[in-house]
Amino acid sequence: MPSHSRTGYSDALPDTVGYDLGFLQPWSYQTYFDDFNIFTAAQWTVTETQAGATQLGASGDGGWYQTVNSAASGDYSTIQHGVSGVSPVQFFIDSSTDWGFVAKFKVDNVATGPICVLGLQAAVATPDTPVNGVYLITGALGAISFSMTKASVTSTVLTSGLMAADTFAEVGFFYDANKSIVKVYKDGAQIAEQSTLTNIPLISTGLGTTISLKNATAAARTMTVDYVMATKRRMAQWS
Repeated sequence: MPSHSRTGYSDALPDTVGYDLGFLQPWSYQTYFDDFNIFTAAQWTVTETQAGATQLGASGDGGWYQTVNSAASGDYSTIQHGVSGVSPVQFFIDSSTDWGFVAKFKVDNVATGPICVLGLQAAVATPDTPVNGVYLITGALGAISFSMTKASVTSTVLTSGLMAADTFAEVGFFYDANKSIVKVYKDGAQIAEQSTLTNIPLISTGLGTTISLKNATAAARTMTVDYVMATKRRMAQWS
């Protein structure tokens, strides 16, 4: 049973604008969330190696985004939100504020090592080797890694998480500014942490939500995403 309050709940401190409003301050965090009940390609920057790749909304519980890649080894099918005039740049992160990312996704095959990338990146044609970003990346046999890239220099931690073929998993990462550490999660459990922060992108570098599939062999692969969320604390604690 949920908790109830006729007067509401507030997380604002006394003498601030939200103190008497009776609800949690939605402006404390900048958040982008997409449940893919509707997928509109025109709202995303789409990059693909060959025109045979598709990026579509798919029928599924809660609404899905699905890409079926073209069939050559090394082919990309990528969508990015918040990296260009299609959807203006949205996230500017650094080590002074909390930020994080969550996605639920699956890929039809892991044995041949298709590369899935999910996270925040600057506009890029090759999301597995970006110039700037914080992101999760899958590799051989579904192994999950977390990477931070600044000016094409990357630090990566291999997690204990593994994807299973054609099986949804919720993955994500959260940066705790108070502890100066990134924690990485899969299906409700922590699978890694990263305290080497040298390659957090500069705050002047804008990042956007990135979803990408790259073939590792000459066979078309399918990646399906149920939802994505990116968030950043945008104000000081007293705001």
